[in-house]
Amino acid sequence: MFILRCVKRFISYLMFVVSSPFVKREKVGLKNLSFEELNIKDSVLSAIYTMGYEKPSPIQKETIPLILSGRDVVGQARSGSGKTAAFGIPLVEMTNIADRSVQALILTPTRELAEQVAREISNIGRKRGVRVCAIYGGMPIEPQIRRLQGGVHVVVGTPGRILDHLRRKTLNLRSIRVIVLDEADRILDMGFIDDISTILFFAKNRKQTLLFSATMPYEVINLSRKYMKNPITVKISQDELIVKHIDQYYVETVPENKLKVLKRILNEHREEKILVFCATRRKTNHIAWKLKQSGYFVFRLNGDMTQSQRNWSLESFRKPGSKILVATDVASRGIDVPTTDLVVNFDIPRNLKDYVHRIGRTGRFDRRGKAITIITQRDHSFLRKILRTNKMEKYYFKK
Repeated sequence: MFILRCVKRFISYLMFVVSSPFVKREKVGLKNLSFEELNIKDSVLSAIYTMGYEKPSPIQKETIPLILSGRDVVGQARSGSGKTAAFGIPLVEMTNIADRSVQALILTPTRELAEQVAREISNIGRKRGVRVCAIYGGMPIEPQIRRLQGGVHVVVGTPGRILDHLRRKTLNLRSIRVIVLDEADRILDMGFIDDISTILFFAKNRKQTLLFSATMPYEVINLSRKYMKNPITVKISQDELIVKHIDQYYVETVPENKLKVLKRILNEHREEKILVFCATRRKTNHIAWKLKQSGYFVFRLNGDMTQSQRNWSLESFRKPGSKILVATDVASRGIDVPTTDLVVNFDIPRNLKDYVHRIGRTGRFDRRGKAITIITQRDHSFLRKILRTNKMEKYYFKK
């Protein structure tokens, strides 16, 4: 049965590759394209320049014209590549401001990502008057209902809470034009496939479906084949997905000395903003507590915290100054901390995909970044997997 399942998945993947047109940057002549050449309204151009954008990233150059032309698009690019603006700019551009009904729905895997995406699209659409609402669980539903009743153009939310609003009939998708699945691989990893299918049924009047993902596993490919109309796939090169502009290191030690090694790393990078990844919620609490006892300025982030606690940790970490955030993989996607200087993997991630997402929190928007992974002898097989795809060096402490 296992072999048959693998064969079916391989055949499905081949069918996807054959049937989906791919956009190659060098063939379509978009290499030096500017925002002005993308036929974007002056109000939107002004907003994105105010936000600090100077020129389109590769994923933006390729997807914005396709979305504006009405095509379904599958975009594959790593975290920090500008995916939000890649779909956010055309969504704002296509919004009918006079119509105060929901015209675009963006589904995200986490509350933090919902807030981040809503904030960025609000900034892009501020000068056009685009109204954006973020709705997600862990917060009272009544304020969200009032906001929806006041009229919004774009809704960003997690699948569970979106479905809750649809069933309560407090969210109406009759005028929906576009649905976006952001971080689709993570959405499916978290078991939201049934919710997604139900939401897409409610949004059957949509004109476009957009799917953005850092990786393209079978489940994501199958989703695109099932719910999208002749999508064009835009794929950033594998070298860029492997985040080649991040300096990657490893430190080997014994399990009982991992905390000592972490402290040595933190001491050598005291002036930097550091994100430390742990395997479990319990471990984040323990490591954060130990570091605080040693005098470090530490915040924590995990799924056991209330939404207000998570928001407070993130807002505190975003503020200027050197700080440490100890987190589970909830922070590997969906948090907006553009100035993270260093990522430390206190525990190795579950797989290479999670590793890419973790270290992608540094070196964002083509800045150089640094990532250090603490390993023990039993982690050697995982280290070999990384070394096969990434340039990783041993980290030597300063004397």
